[in-house]
Amino acid sequence: ASVDALSFHLPDACLLSGGSDGVLRVWSADTFALLRTKKIVNHPITEIKSHPKVGIYAALSGADEVVISSLEYRNMTRIRLYDSRGLALDWKPSGTGLAVSASRNVAGANST
Repeated sequence: ASVDALSFHLPDACLLSGGSDGVLRVWSADTFALLRTKKIVNHPITEIKSHPKVGIYAALSGADEVVISSLEYRNMTRIRLYDSRGLALDWKPSGTGLAVSASRNVAGANST
C-alpha cells in the first residue's frame, strides 16, 4: 500500500503513517520499528495530524470522513462530511480544537 500521510507525534516519540489500504501504522520515532497497526477506514487515509499534547490523532479518509482516536485505538470517533470533500485538517497549537477544511466550508470542533 502507498503511504499518503505522515505525522510525528512528539509527546509519545512516534511516527504515524496512513495510506491507500486505510491502515494507520504507529512507528517508533527513534528506531522506526513498527509498534502497532489498525485498519481505521475502508478508504485511503489522505491526511493524519497528531495532537500536539496528548496521545490522540485525527485522520481524514478518502470517504470524506474524519476519524479521531487515541494512539491505542480506544474511543474512536467518526465524523462524516456530508456533501463535502475533505481537504485538510489540523489541531490548534493549544490542542483545544480541530479545524477541518472541506470543499464547501471549514468546520471546527473545540474540545473541553
